[in-house]
Amino acid sequence: MGADETIGYPHLKNTTIQSSDIRYEYYPKGVELISIGVFQKHFVNPIEESLIAASGLSYTKSWQNGKYADIYGIESEYRKGLGFVPSSIGFLFLNSNLSLSRSEVVLPDSVYVHNAVLNAQTGFPNTVDSDNNKRARPLQGQSNVVFNTSLNFKSQKGYDLNLAYNSFSKRLVRISNEVAGHFWERPFHSLNFVANKSYNKNLKISFRVNNLLKQKVEIAHFYQNKYYTTQEYDPGRSFSVSIQFNN
Repeated sequence: MGADETIGYPHLKNTTIQSSDIRYEYYPKGVELISIGVFQKHFVNPIEESLIAASGLSYTKSWQNGKYADIYGIESEYRKGLGFVPSSIGFLFLNSNLSLSRSEVVLPDSVYVHNAVLNAQTGFPNTVDSDNNKRARPLQGQSNVVFNTSLNFKSQKGYDLNLAYNSFSKRLVRISNEVAGHFWERPFHSLNFVANKSYNKNLKISFRVNNLLKQKVEIAHFYQNKYYTTQEYDPGRSFSVSIQFNN
């Protein structure tokens, strides 16, 4: 799938977004927080990446406008100080955020590939999502479940330590047109660690480790209620050190 031909589409329309949310927040003490809210977003002309079967053996990747899309969901946040660490040593906090949402994008009747040489466009019928007589599906890149949590420790001696876990449910990454089934990124679990040390407010040294769990990225084709892996790669575990100096 990585060798697909990519063609721009000059007739894209700008996307407009209207959003609203209602949130309740409670602060038990200090920086502690408990909140819950509901939200909605409405997109007109959402832009998405499409994978079009231009011939029996090759695919063309381009970008198209949907008619409109909607996202509805609830979101909660919890921030709590863990008091078993004496304040004379430092402060330990737990932060977490959970988002549950549902999205739907309504599609046009056709998708188009632009030919720059002829300055013309060729239309292909949007047939994939018509099995249920409904030209709609989840919005590209949108996960129904997103969860983040972290432990953060700030010491009285200038150390700042953070251990963060992030996860999301499957999300649509490639939209196929004339091939049954779309391509999804499977759930990914990320665990990262960051340590900072400040010296005299002018110098800060940072150390970071990404992907402690050594998770792999997996792209799968969903067809007839089964997932078939089409791409899998290991982003690896990375280490970095940085030095920041301010005059």
